[in-house]
Amino acid sequence: MTLNITVVSPAAIHQSADLQISRTQQDAEGNWIEFQPNSSKIIPIRYEKWSGLLTYCGIGLWRGKRTDEYAAEWLAGLPKSSTTFRDVVERIRDQGTPWVANISESLRQTIPHSFVLAGFEGGVPLYAIVSNYQSLTGDIKPVTKELRADIRSTTNVHVLVTGIRNAVPSEKKRKLKHLARIGSAGNVIRYELAKVNQLAAQSKEGKKGISAACLTFTDDGHGGGPRRAIWGRSGTCDAKNSPEWYRYDQNALASTQVWSEYQVCPGCVCVVRV
Repeated sequence: MTLNITVVSPAAIHQSADLQISRTQQDAEGNWIEFQPNSSKIIPIRYEKWSGLLTYCGIGLWRGKRTDEYAAEWLAGLPKSSTTFRDVVERIRDQGTPWVANISESLRQTIPHSFVLAGFEGGVPLYAIVSNYQSLTGDIKPVTKELRADIRSTTNVHVLVTGIRNAVPSEKKRKLKHLARIGSAGNVIRYELAKVNQLAAQSKEGKKGISAACLTFTDDGHGGGPRRAIWGRSGTCDAKNSPEWYRYDQNALASTQVWSEYQVCPGCVCVVRV
């Protein structure tokens, strides 16, 4: 299973996703069984008309390929100059529906799955869910064979939780909404997202289906590109040749914030100091 949190506001889009992929079956106590610990579940998206973020929950891996890799392939053919937010939502729905159907048929059960997109187009914040079991306002029952798209624009602040939603208490969502409403800096909101993710991972409701570590992104729609961070994970692999830089807070899950520069290796999301 997984946990995604998307904060949509007129100032910025903030998104977090844990790193764990779980097996489809649960253990005797109803807990999820970890299959893969290090999976990126957020895709930054950039076109000339809009930029934003995409995350997902449900199917994390199929036939040796991660879901973010499938989604990136589906979007690869869209033109950079003319593609709109709705074009991307429709491409995800159009390509994702037979993909989910094929997996459900192979596993002989209907698999719930959601994609969540959020971004800025013409300075206007937009967000959407493409799902066979969730809408922006509630659940779809029963789970359908086809993915449905629910799209909205907003001038307010919204917090959308997908995956193991009951692992995030209402007061945590209210705090995230408050931080966005008062215009808190992106690193403050990303830090809070990481704390919420860790608490959800430790909660009874999480059922061991959420990693304590998570990936967070912010996109303010001003063309500077998304800002990102990996929280709460360390590694021993050699990342010195990686061109990708991430902001990693050494004490992200403690009470104090001490920022350090870390580098992420290109083959996984383990982080080592350089």
